[in-house]
Amino acid sequence: MKAKPPARVRIVRRFVPVSVGVLDQYLGQTVRIRPDAQPAREGVLVAIVNGEAQIEQRTHGGKVTSYVPLDRIRSLEVMQEKRQPLQ
Repeated sequence: MKAKPPARVRIVRRFVPVSVGVLDQYLGQTVRIRPDAQPAREGVLVAIVNGEAQIEQRTHGGKVTSYVPLDRIRSLEVMQEKRQPLQ
């Protein structure tokens, strides 16, 4: 008897808006932050220290950490991943 092949799935990733008040729940996840009068920051949320979000961003030469004051955040989104079965 042949084993059934594994089910194929499609992974759908998208950014969903969240409030700054729950930002600490998303440590270690990919976020997109748009601060006032600064360019958007996208990367992994590594810490929240002294009222600043620390985001690790990948660059051509490696990684860099950006610091964004929580009171300057205009919008905040978190990467959400869903698995959808293929038919």
